[in-house]
Amino acid sequence: MGRKAVLSGASSKHYTKDELEEKQQQEEVLFTFEPLDFSKVPKKLDKLAKAEWKRLGLIVDTRNLPISELDRAIVVNYCVYVSVSERAREQMQVEPLTIDGRKNPIIDVLNGANKELKSLASQLGLTIDSRMRIKNPTTEADNESDLFAQMLKEAEGQL
Repeated sequence: MGRKAVLSGASSKHYTKDELEEKQQQEEVLFTFEPLDFSKVPKKLDKLAKAEWKRLGLIVDTRNLPISELDRAIVVNYCVYVSVSERAREQMQVEPLTIDGRKNPIIDVLNGANKELKSLASQLGLTIDSRMRIKNPTTEADNESDLFAQMLKEAEGQL
């Protein structure tokens, strides 16, 4: 398995013009798929998972984050695991950490759900690290104080 893909705008690699054009064409394809319609809430989700689906629908901008209908199953699983994690947390509030001297099994349920959540959130671009791979937070103003970036700009202008 290779490295995770990084969009050209978020990459620190210095691409040739041809490489950059090819990469940008590949990235544009991500936005040609039908965006995920968050107004269609899956019926089989429980109350907590439906609430998470609706919350995501309010905050996810599919114009900037290429989540499409192809990702529906991943988003559904994310919402299910949010529900599992929350219910496990609630159960931990009423149960002891140990039962008969052993770790409460709900701890394993909570840990497993959180592990899945972390993975799914990363796949969907819902974590800061995954968004950094999609969108580069630096601006032109940031580059003005970067001498190396200025030299590259000048060199590109002379080509």
